[in-house]
Amino acid sequence: MNCNISKYLYEVSDPYSLGDAMNFIETARYDFISHRAIHFGVDYNIKPVSENLGFVGILSIRNIDMIKKEQLLHIGLDSNIGEGE
Repeated sequence: MNCNISKYLYEVSDPYSLGDAMNFIETARYDFISHRAIHFGVDYNIKPVSENLGFVGILSIRNIDMIKKEQLLHIGLDSNIGEGE
């Protein structure tokens, strides 16, 4: 993961290691099963295909409280998106 993404993510170490990624995937799976959070990868695709950036960040809805109808929204995107346009 690009360090420009990882430094802005919620509870993520910088630099971001493969072990960190594996831990995030396992936590995301548990969060989804327990209805505590849902996480989405952000894929940036534009035309022509040669300019596609691919994975550029994460959007997470965390600490979901179904009773109070409250949650936290976390968005972590690469700061280089849109440069030169």
